[in-house]
Amino acid sequence: MTFIGVGLLLFYWILMTLIPVPGCEITTIDDKACNLAAYLDRSI
Repeated sequence: MTFIGVGLLLFYWILMTLIPVPGCEITTIDDKACNLAAYLDRSI
């Protein structure tokens, strides 16, 4: 059960840091304007 949680957190981190966001030079999980979650929120 713990491995599932760790795997999901790792997958989330990979999505937030490796998928480029249009209009941002660097995609980080720390920057609230330049991460995938913020981009999807603005798009929807």
